Amino acid sequence: ILSIGDDPEETGMETALSLLYPGHPFSLPIAGTRDGVAGLDAETVRDRYRRAFSAGPDLVTAAGLVDAASLALLLESFPALGARRTDGIAPVWNAGRFARRSPFGQAQVFLSFPLVEPRVSESWMKWAMINAVTGDTVSSRLFQSLRESKGLCYSVYSFFSFGRDTAFWTASLSTPAERATVAYRALLDEIDKLADKGISEGEVADAASHLSGEMRLSSDDTEYRMKRLARQVMFSGSAVTTADSSGILASMGRRLLDESVRRAFAPGTMNVLVYGDGRTCKECQRIWK
Repeated sequence: ILSIGDDPEETGMETALSLLYPGHPFSLPIAGTRDGVAGLDAETVRDRYRRAFSAGPDLVTAAGLVDAASLALLLESFPALGARRTDGIAPVWNAGRFARRSPFGQAQVFLSFPLVEPRVSESWMKWAMINAVTGDTVSSRLFQSLRESKGLCYSVYSFFSFGRDTAFWTASLSTPAERATVAYRALLDEIDKLADKGISEGEVADAASHLSGEMRLSSDDTEYRMKRLARQVMFSGSAVTTADSSGILASMGRRLLDESVRRAFAPGTMNVLVYGDGRTCKECQRIWK
């Protein structure tokens, strides 16, 4: 917890995530807080263990040299296997523009949009394609424009997340405090350009090739294979082979991606956080009036 407080990237991300679904467990810091941990007693920890873990795992995945029959027999001892647990709190997206004080010298900008997609493998792979084009690689639009061409930031990237009951896409950049508002506007311009003019055929082909190659190379790692299986089952209830996944990626056309970008990147649903010093926060609040 203390190390997170010394890391501007970690602290900024925790602040950004806390603003996406306020009041929902998703918004809480993963490691907790110093006061929260200090306030725990032994019985609280035991009670949590009994409720969350004593019934057995929700999901088990295995990869590599595994005796499937023996594993299946072992898993029969877990009656809760496959159960979907819920906390009963529906997440509510928090659109808006926010400026928060940072204790660090640099500033960070986080731009997020909610995603409304069916829980099928194609939805995941479609956003993997879009994300590869926008900010997942060094050849992506945000990296090439904001960092390489304009020199506005130390780092810039994007990611998407599909949770049990949450889904969103986020772009993040770190920049000198005095350039925060310029970088913020440049980031919005790139997103507007993407939604207005769409993705090129070359970008679609490059994204599919990059993701297929990355998946095939990573498949030599048993840990990756287990995590991939778990992620797919938790997301859609089934798993798709790497070969079939490559086929789905190759089938994704420009029109499908463009329609998804225009639908998702709607200004009215945007959540923006500028995390910087007092002067940066005041400047942002001024231009947002």
